[in-house]
Amino acid sequence: MKNKIFSIIGVIALVLVIIVSASGWYLFRGMEEIRKIEVGNIDLPKIEDGTYEGVFDEGFRWSNRISVSVYDHKIIGITIVESQTFEVQDVSEELFQRVINQQSINVDVMSGSTLSSKAYLKAIEEALK
Repeated sequence: MKNKIFSIIGVIALVLVIIVSASGWYLFRGMEEIRKIEVGNIDLPKIEDGTYEGVFDEGFRWSNRISVSVYDHKIIGITIVESQTFEVQDVSEELFQRVINQQSINVDVMSGSTLSSKAYLKAIEEALK
C-alpha cells in the first residue's frame, strides 16, 4: 500500500515539474530577442490622414496588433486590435498617451513593462512606416 502511495506521489510530482517547466518556457520564450529590439523613428509629416494598422508578432506572448489614427500629420489615437497575451491595460494606456503627447515613438518605456512597451512601440512603428 505504501509503495502505491509513493508511486502516486512521484507521478504527481513529475507532472507538476513538467507543468512548471512548460509554463516557464512559455512565459520567457522570446524575451532576449525583444530586449535587443531597437525602436526606430516615424516621419509624421509624410503620413497622410487615416487609420493605419501595425503588427508585432516576433515575441509570441508579446504579439499584438495596433490601430493608429493620424489627422493633420499628428497621432490622435492608438487602439489595441489584438492585445498581448498578458495585457496590462494601465501600461498600454499610459504608453499610448506618451506617444500621442510627444508625437513620437521614441518615448520612455514603462517601468516594469519594458518588453511589452517595446512590442507595442514596434507595432506602432510598423503601422506608420
